[in-house]
Amino acid sequence: MHLKNPGDFDLLLVDEAHRIRKTRNMRFTPKSDRATKSQIEEILDAGRIVVFFLDDNQSVRPDEVGTTDLIIQTAQRLNIPVKTYDLQAQFRCGGCAEYLDWINYLFGFSSVVPENWRENYNFSIEDSPDDLEKIVLDQKGQFERNRMVAGFCWPWSDPNPDGTLIPDVVIGDWKRPWNAKAIKSSYPYEKHPYTLWAETSAGEKQIGCIYSAQGFEFDRVGVIWGEDLVWRDDSWVAQRQKSFDNPVKAQSVDTQKYLRNAYRVLLTRGIIETRLLCIDDETREHVIECISEIKP
Repeated sequence: MHLKNPGDFDLLLVDEAHRIRKTRNMRFTPKSDRATKSQIEEILDAGRIVVFFLDDNQSVRPDEVGTTDLIIQTAQRLNIPVKTYDLQAQFRCGGCAEYLDWINYLFGFSSVVPENWRENYNFSIEDSPDDLEKIVLDQKGQFERNRMVAGFCWPWSDPNPDGTLIPDVVIGDWKRPWNAKAIKSSYPYEKHPYTLWAETSAGEKQIGCIYSAQGFEFDRVGVIWGEDLVWRDDSWVAQRQKSFDNPVKAQSVDTQKYLRNAYRVLLTRGIIETRLLCIDDETREHVIECISEIKP
């Protein structure tokens, strides 16, 4: 978004502010239109009152720099008064705050053992991709929107010349394609490849990744947890060689941080239910152990 004049808006609401970049400049930005200020400064300039909604544990790429600390520091440097609030209620995962607390506990974002959520949210661990896929196939025709998603642990190929998708996600004999890539800088919402995956029947046989699934919620979600992030001994370990997400697996970035954030997002897309398939046995056992630790 290009905001030309200071104070363009009386009130400016910035959702998913954790996805703010250093500047608004992209490879498609004309030279004459390139910004010299940071994106946070431009946003603060544009509104008389600016409200940032963000989650410090939801950025999934190194170029996403929006954090509470950075926004506060920038505002203070510009002599703009700041107030911070911690939102106490939300409606993600059917409003089951205890499940979200457990997800934060699982990934080490909180050390507080969460309350029992098993009666308020449906979560299960499956043994095979065929079992996981039933979350889509079994509910078809019941007016539910259900999808499968996965960690970025397989290549994401361009489509064949005839437009068909290549089945990149392979687990044994089971093969499915990722959803279609977004190849242009902008689309009408209803024609965006991620929207077509999320909201039309074409998406039922396709797998979404963190980039296509972020921003959407579904009634039920099946999550394939790959081998890019695994539990070893007593800590999370990033296995860069198992990732196909080039910006995230670079040696110069905190790969573990972005992978934990990504799986945290994928595991909170389901409103009614989440089913999980862990490719790595030790990681699966750790998830089971964390479930056993919830308060009775």
